[in-house]
Parts: sequence; structure tokens; C-alpha cells
Amino acid sequence: MVVQLSHLPVWIRITTFTFGKQSFWISVYFYDATHPYLCSFLYNPTFTYLHHHLQYMMKILPFFVCSFLPIGSAAQISLTADDFPDTWDTVRMSVAAWSPQIDYQSTGPNYTWDFSNLNWQTQYVDTFRSPLFTNPVYAFTFSNLPLNPYQSNLAVKQQNINTGLPIISSVFSDPYAFYLKNNAALQQKGLGLRISGIPTSVPFSKPDTIYRFPIVYGIKDTSLSQYNVTVPQLGDYTYRQRRVNEVDGWGTLTTPFGTYEVLRIKTEIRGVDSLYIDSLGFGFNSPADITREYKWIGDQHDAPLLQINTQITQIGNIQLFEVVTRILYRDYPRFSSVANLSASSAPVRVYPNPAHHTANLRTSQLPSGSHLSFYDLHGRLVHELPLTGNALYTLDLSDWAPGIYLGSLFTQDKPDEYYTFKLVVF
Repeated sequence: MVVQLSHLPVWIRITTFTFGKQSFWISVYFYDATHPYLCSFLYNPTFTYLHHHLQYMMKILPFFVCSFLPIGSAAQISLTADDFPDTWDTVRMSVAAWSPQIDYQSTGPNYTWDFSNLNWQTQYVDTFRSPLFTNPVYAFTFSNLPLNPYQSNLAVKQQNINTGLPIISSVFSDPYAFYLKNNAALQQKGLGLRISGIPTSVPFSKPDTIYRFPIVYGIKDTSLSQYNVTVPQLGDYTYRQRRVNEVDGWGTLTTPFGTYEVLRIKTEIRGVDSLYIDSLGFGFNSPADITREYKWIGDQHDAPLLQINTQITQIGNIQLFEVVTRILYRDYPRFSSVANLSASSAPVRVYPNPAHHTANLRTSQLPSGSHLSFYDLHGRLVHELPLTGNALYTLDLSDWAPGIYLGSLFTQDKPDEYYTFKLVVF
């Protein structure tokens, strides 16, 4: 008989052998993913039926589990589709400064990671929108229809795509990534981007499986993806990628955002860029680009609580070194030094402040696609509105509770920079 105690990350196997009518030899195995424990003993029951004996054993099993398992064992979580974003969810991330003291490679079962000393530099907010609310060209290709081979239900604005070929990177701009999330997996189905300024849908001939569900400690999986696109007046560009995910740890993570139970996922991505130049009649491949993503993911947080990206340099199969390129973590709104700008140079001014019932917003030379978000001191999104150009807006505060709110202005031309300020409502 095999059972699992709901409050402990262990499995228990009970084997019974009968000796006469009154004595049972019972072997009890306690084990998690890496540590087996055995406790065998002769049990002389006082009850009449075997199932009564087992009921009694189940009552005392927690005592044996606590006696044989390592002290301080934390709960091991698993992740499903419910732990990843849905349409119109927003995720605020802080970009942290690198420090040589950051140990991102150590991992294992029931591990404790302490990144509480991370220092934020900038912040950005990802908004997971419906494909219908993107360019009509993209919305048609990636419509959320069952018979559509490129069916998607999430779209996320991306930073500019840096390929292994600078000539290609220079003509790709304003990209969106399109995803399909269901109970089985989270897959990227394609890209929507401007090629030399023209909106172009780029469906993947082989989708990139970001995660397969459920995600549990110890699993390892591989995804092969590919897309092709014709670049006008240049040729045919192809990108091939191999993604390997390995859940190599679980335990407790601490960052400036808080302390959480997490799974640690190590992802290695190998990408190769190819270009066939029509006018010359030949093509070539770029050297393989190897990156790694170390992700600490908790349940119900939509995005990694911490992600550390690295770049691998190697010759043949020999890895020479690994360099950290970016550190991101889930965070609350934080004030930037940009907030110290004078009133005349600030991209948005709010007055009166403190305010009651209404406040005025005066914008200054904002690009299209800018938006302003207000959060309470618990990090909850209270209000969001699009802003543009030089204009005057009236903010209705009649439904806002008295208190301090953090305003955060996002502009598409500088996705990693934010202007933040306080608004006091009384």
C-alpha cells in the first residue's frame, strides 16, 4: 500500500507479513525524491481486522515521518497552468544590479536561497493582453480560434529582438510574442513585429514549448522550435532553437519582494540564425548562441519571482565561461531618481497634490503607447490610463480610499525606464 501525507512532501509504503493470527511484521518506507528511509518493526495488534491495524498505523505514521525525515523540511510545490498569467494580468519586475557575491548556481532539494540584498535599478511592467488588442495583422494570424494552427490567447510586448545577425536585428522592431496557454503547456506560437516598418506576422513552424504542466522537481524536457521570415530586399531568415528545461531544485526563496516556496528551473537555450541572400544565391549560419535562464517560480505569481540570465561562451563542447547578463525579480513599485526632476522637466505633473475627489494630470511630450498606473502601498493596481503627447487629463478620485498611491509612467520608447511619484488622496 502506498499513501501520501498531504501535509508532508513524502511517500510512505507499508508492507505487511502475517505471522499467525495476532502478529504482523510491518515495513514502513518514508521517502522523498532523494532520501529513502526504512523503519521495520514487529507489531502485535489488539484489534481484530487488518484494516483496523492500518487505520491505527496511519494515526502514528506522522510520528515516524518526523523522526526519520531531515529536520526543517519545507513543503515541495508543483506548478500548473493556474500559476501562470491570464489575459490582462500585469507583472511588475525590477532589474537588479549584478554583484560578484550573487550565487545563482547552487541548488538542490529543500534549498534556501537568500537574494534579499538585491539592489534594483529600473522597473518595467509586462501586460498580458488578448491578441485582439494588437495590430490587426497580428490579431488575424494569432486569433484564439480552435482550428487556427497558430491559435494564441496571450500577447506580450517584447524588447527589440537581438539576433545573431546585426543586419537582421536592425530591421526588426516593435515585437510582440504570442502564446497559447492551456492545461498541458505554455507555448510560444509566433511573433508579430515590424520589418523595415511594415507590420508582419511570423508564425512558428515549430512552436516553442516554454513549460509543460505540471512542473515538479526532477523533471527535464526539451523543445525544438523554428521560424522563417522573408526580409524584403535581403533574403530568407531562419531561426532554430533548442530549449532544455530542468527543475533542479525546490525550497525557499527570499528577495526584496518577500519569502516564498519555489521550484528552481534551469533553462538552456541554443539558437542558430541562418540567412539566405537572394541576390548572391548563397546562405550561411551564425555561430550557435547559448544562453541560460535560472528561474525561481512560486505558485500564483504569474512570472518568475527571480530570473537570472547568462551568456555562455564555449569552443566545441568546452565551456569557457558564463557571464550574467540580466537579473530580474518580482517587485513592488519603487521610486526612481527620475522622480527628483523639476516640475518643468517631469513627463507628467499631478496637481493638486494632496488631492480630494479629482486631480489634474499634465503630460509633456509623451510618445504614443504611454500609460500611467497607480498602485496602493500593498502593490495592488488601482487605476490605469493611457497618456500621450501634451495634454491635460482629469483623474476621478471619488472612489479612491484616502491614502498614499504610487504613480508609475511607462513609455514604449524606453521600456526599462519609469517615472514614479506619490499621490496623496484625502
